[in-house]
Amino acid sequence: MNQFPKDRLFDLEIMTDDVTVLKPRTRRLYGDWILELKQGKTLFALNINWDQIDPTEFYDTYVFSYHVEQWHNEWLKKFCDAHTDSQIVVISEFPLDKTTDSFYRDTPNLKCLVHHCWDILLEEVLTFDDTVYVPTVTRQHRLSSLVNKPSYFKALVTAHIMINGYHRKDMILSWNINDRQETCPSLGFLDERYSSSTLYPLIKFYHETLKNLSIRLDDFNDTRLSNYYGNIPAYTDCLVNSVNETYAQSYIFPGPFITEKTWKPLMTGCALLPQGPSGIYPYLENFGFVFDYPWDRTHDMVPGDIDRFLQYLKILDQLFEFEFDELVEKLAYSSRYNYDHIRSAAFKSRIQQLNQQYLDEFLRTYLD
Repeated sequence: MNQFPKDRLFDLEIMTDDVTVLKPRTRRLYGDWILELKQGKTLFALNINWDQIDPTEFYDTYVFSYHVEQWHNEWLKKFCDAHTDSQIVVISEFPLDKTTDSFYRDTPNLKCLVHHCWDILLEEVLTFDDTVYVPTVTRQHRLSSLVNKPSYFKALVTAHIMINGYHRKDMILSWNINDRQETCPSLGFLDERYSSSTLYPLIKFYHETLKNLSIRLDDFNDTRLSNYYGNIPAYTDCLVNSVNETYAQSYIFPGPFITEKTWKPLMTGCALLPQGPSGIYPYLENFGFVFDYPWDRTHDMVPGDIDRFLQYLKILDQLFEFEFDELVEKLAYSSRYNYDHIRSAAFKSRIQQLNQQYLDEFLRTYLD
């Protein structure tokens, strides 16, 4: 494996009106069009990664962009509320619908421009860590489920897998291997007193077994760039990966926001079963990916987080009812297609086409 560069894929960069101060990678992402967002005195804080931005002087317009990290919701909402005389623009990987996102419903000075970084980011990732396609017929494992930093839904997924005996020879499982010993605050909601009858056994299993358990597969290199490294059996030797996404609570975070957890199966020819925010399949289909899987994909569009998760568990159970050879056959086409598509000129062209379309639509109303 080649060594990834030590810097982050996209670093926070600040500018006002001179794009030449930006790094080449950032210039490539935004080009010169970024200055078309300038209205009055403007501050650009680009590629925010949960950094705190605290300008000491007033600006008419603030342009923030988020790509490899989710929006810092609470900070951003407070910032908008504290700068009601300013226009706030967020550049991100997904649209903001204020009719459904109550968090920002009463934030009139916030606008969102969708702009994708995936053509640039994934090209760089594949330059440092590409894999040879492994046909489904030669893969030995049915499913992988990987958890580095435990969270509410990740704990429930792992509990369901272990309670039902799915942690067996044709599955690859990891759990709680975070060397920094970080925990997600959502674990505090794993309270048996407030759980449904369906979730109660899973929560009970977490407290009795998973809470102090670790299942390690290898020496996981937990850095921003190497997180995209997918050349491991959990992807290259598995038919399906349970995509245990970081931000699975759609009612809290706008999205769908996806991370390397979703991209690694696609880069390695592995089918993906999303356990995360709603709308992951259509989000990726918009980029030209194909998901003709032999299971019902409508669970991905269920808006309620718990309801969606319960539907996911049904699909997970169904996955283990398939004959292994049947899965091999039915996943062969889409797995290979998506592996090739993510490396294709068509994928890059589609991203660029969408970015131009979103920019044109945004500027028509932004500049009025």
